[in-house]
Amino acid sequence: MNQNRLGHPKSKFTITTTLLSILYICRQKNRGKQEEGIARDLVNRLQNLRKDMGLEVQDKISITVERGEELVNAALEANKEYICTETQALQLNFTDQLAVGKLLEMDDVQLRVQVEQV
Repeated sequence: MNQNRLGHPKSKFTITTTLLSILYICRQKNRGKQEEGIARDLVNRLQNLRKDMGLEVQDKISITVERGEELVNAALEANKEYICTETQALQLNFTDQLAVGKLLEMDDVQLRVQVEQV
């Protein structure tokens, strides 16, 4: 039977717990990468939207986003500073329902946003 660092026999429970821990860590890393990807996609769409609005690079904006899927919400919250910096946004707000705005499509995600120059 295999032994651990302390010389005690490794149990099936220990091995199973270790494997579950590794799977959890891998899923968390994958989720973090997914969130980063969503944030990068949103920045790209917002940059294109700024261009369509005729804004200059130095023009500041305010972004309001309609809440959607849990993963998307988490991605935007976790990367809020990055999104604001890259898009020259002074604020990034979230709302449950957005009456007006632009529907952005990013891979399997649709997100309604409103961008205003400030």
